[in-house]
Amino acid sequence: MFSWNYIRDSLRRHIILIMVASVLIGLLQYLIISILISLDFINLVANFVRQLPAPIQQFLGEEFFARFSLQGAMAFGYNHPFVLVLIGFIAIMLPAKHIAGQIENGSMELLIALPLERSKVIISLIVVCLSALALAVLGGWCGTLLGMMVFPGSRLVPFGIFIQIGLNLWLLMVCVSSYTLMISSLCNEGGRTATIAAVLTLLFYFINYIAGINENLRFLISLNIFGYYEPMKIISGGAHFTRDILILSTLSLLFFSAAIWHFRRRDIPG
Repeated sequence: MFSWNYIRDSLRRHIILIMVASVLIGLLQYLIISILISLDFINLVANFVRQLPAPIQQFLGEEFFARFSLQGAMAFGYNHPFVLVLIGFIAIMLPAKHIAGQIENGSMELLIALPLERSKVIISLIVVCLSALALAVLGGWCGTLLGMMVFPGSRLVPFGIFIQIGLNLWLLMVCVSSYTLMISSLCNEGGRTATIAAVLTLLFYFINYIAGINENLRFLISLNIFGYYEPMKIISGGAHFTRDILILSTLSLLFFSAAIWHFRRRDIPG
């Protein structure tokens, strides 16, 4: 079904990028915990929030203020734009570079002439993407766990919650990687593939953000992949965790299947 040599070679080429992203994500989680505990940041913000006029508090909403609880602030580390950009870059870069990019530079024609079946190439790449994204999320878990070991005050939050958040984040980025792979199977240029996937992902992100603050657009959340990533609601116990996992997994499977189907049948320019 897949080629261990292809998987090993692909991971080796990108291991520095993957490990740097993993370490940076873990470092961010650790720094968030250290700031929260050392500076008593939560109480400072809570006092400030209580002084805001009631209309402003109502406009910002409960989910906004939930971020300034200990649990909410720790969970926000997994939803920080820096984290999403780092993992999103990996999710988009790998499929774009290894299908459309290899077709563009001519190495794909050589690869499938080894011979190596097309299905093995693309399924192996899926394994690479899943593994790389898992390593990035693992970095976040390690950072959170280290912070909880160093700062006992943060142990009030069960670590199992962050396992759920990390799994939710991993599946979100697997979904991003899956539609990037589908786009890559349709294109002959790695740069074009990455651009289309990045624009599409940013569009999803901003639509989800706007829909979250506009009551009239709330229906768009259910039509958006970011609507099924709910770290703050996981913390509060209000998330539809099983639903989110099933929907993201189903979408990923559909996009991956479409990519495999088309790549096996497309022409490879010589």
